[in-house]
Amino acid sequence: MENNIEYAAKIIKPIERYIESAKVESEILSFIQEKDKDNTSHCMKIIESFTFSKDYNKYYAIITEKLGYSIYDIIKMNDYHGFSINNIQKFAKQILEADLFLHNNGLMHSDLKPENILFTNNKLITITNRSKLPINVSGKHKYFNIYNDPYSINIPYKKLNCNYYSVDESTDIKIIDFGGAEYISNKTDVVNTRQYKAPEDILDCEPWNEKSDVWSIGCILYEMYTGELLFPTHDDQEHVCMIEKICGKFPFWMINGACKHIKNIFSLNRCIINYNYLYKKYEINENLKEIKLIDNIIPKEHYIFKDFLNYILEIDPHKRPDCKSILEHPFFKTKFND
Repeated sequence: MENNIEYAAKIIKPIERYIESAKVESEILSFIQEKDKDNTSHCMKIIESFTFSKDYNKYYAIITEKLGYSIYDIIKMNDYHGFSINNIQKFAKQILEADLFLHNNGLMHSDLKPENILFTNNKLITITNRSKLPINVSGKHKYFNIYNDPYSINIPYKKLNCNYYSVDESTDIKIIDFGGAEYISNKTDVVNTRQYKAPEDILDCEPWNEKSDVWSIGCILYEMYTGELLFPTHDDQEHVCMIEKICGKFPFWMINGACKHIKNIFSLNRCIINYNYLYKKYEINENLKEIKLIDNIIPKEHYIFKDFLNYILEIDPHKRPDCKSILEHPFFKTKFND
């Protein structure tokens, strides 16, 4: 009210453990802001935090800068279709820079996902009346490809009369929700939303670390490209099977150190999943048999992006690259026409 600027308020329910957790988040946000003097970390800025009473209950509020739609919001608005490769290139650079900033300052986000990546504004381009745009039907898939458009998205033929949305020229994004963030030297057992959880966290084969964030970023980038989850599952065993089908075999040391309910699905002699045993013993979703491989999803003109994803989605956390190494990948030096 004093400066006529709108802010965002995160109001915490009057439950003691929630409030204590929110206070930790507030401290982490303040720590980030202290380290980010020039505001280049791509992390959300905190304004203040305080406790207030209402209806005989004590609440806790975290006041932050007001941001725009999330990556997930736009994907959902577009009927779960992804962004152009040019936009993904810009998003990927900022996400990795944000995560590198956190890691360099001894922090892990621990819950990276499209819902926690927000645009700095709400400016969108509405794509309507596409019959006037230069279009081309792409064979049997019946998709309309919008050419000569830096914000192009693939439009399904059956959805031709619907509105679609693309981001404004300003593709600046910020990471939010540090409620699960941890200091690398002081981490708990709570980590990641299921679909973005790293293999070592599912197997529980070693203490997790900042490489878990890197795996989450790989899953996010695939979703940005396709509009779909890379690992659409809610089950540990099914998740492990999907990872093996898409990313290759698990190293023996990870299987050997895995928790019992995961180790049971492996044939230890060959370090591969015993699918015959698995289908009999566990109720595994039929979608597992129809899993889409990255190599079959990404076309040859984007081969460098396919290589980029495979580079990030390394099962072995000891071999998985860090954010600094990933930022040096040729993907960021490639110019795309579409």
